[in-house]
Amino acid sequence: MNIDRLGHATVLVGSGKVGILMDPTLMNEFESGATTLHPPLDIDVDRLNRVTTAVLLSHSHMDHFCIRSLAKLRRDITILYPRGDKLINTCLRLLGFTNRLPVDGGRVIKSGELSIFPTPSRAHFPEIGALFVDPNGAFWNMVDTVVEEAEIAQVRTLATRIDLLFAKYQPLIEEDLVVDSLGSHFPVERYGRLLRSVLAIDPAVVVAGSCGYRFLSEPWLDNRAFPVSERRFIRDVSRLSSRIKAISVPH
Repeated sequence: MNIDRLGHATVLVGSGKVGILMDPTLMNEFESGATTLHPPLDIDVDRLNRVTTAVLLSHSHMDHFCIRSLAKLRRDITILYPRGDKLINTCLRLLGFTNRLPVDGGRVIKSGELSIFPTPSRAHFPEIGALFVDPNGAFWNMVDTVVEEAEIAQVRTLATRIDLLFAKYQPLIEEDLVVDSLGSHFPVERYGRLLRSVLAIDPAVVVAGSCGYRFLSEPWLDNRAFPVSERRFIRDVSRLSSRIKAISVPH
């Protein structure tokens, strides 16, 4: 299995002749120009179209569901997305994608030697992560999913141990900032839950997933909206567990 981290939440998972592209954001400025990829990237879309056999969308938030990026992909490609997300389905239909496949958390999808298991989330909207398993190992991309013991136990029935975890590590506080952009405190309890999830999953290797973007119009918000650095996350996991190797993988 080959895993390419392209930027923010965009990940390309390859196994044999299969290439699964997750949450493609293929331009530096997105979310209607409010945010930019950090670091900036120059993605070869033509090559990406050649190696991608299917696209998997985790949810409909604008930093994961970029319509302008999807418009760059060939229209015969299969797109998997959370069942019940009417916004994603409507947009894909209007863009002209004919192979739209809504999926549930826990469903098994086989493509060559690669098995894809959409993983469930406790979010109040349709959302999935993805577990990829081939003869060489198991990779879980949590994206932004909210998981607890039941969801972790379900994944363990599919893979005895996760070789690589792209973990949700950032206790996003955008809603808090709307109410009080200067006075919000560090989200200790939320961050603690994220760390406990990593310890419960107990992967061989963990990477701080997603969150590779910054604000354009109000850059002072970066330190407020993203209170945990990748370096801090790696340090905290390393202090809490000697079994888990926490590493940095550049975008």
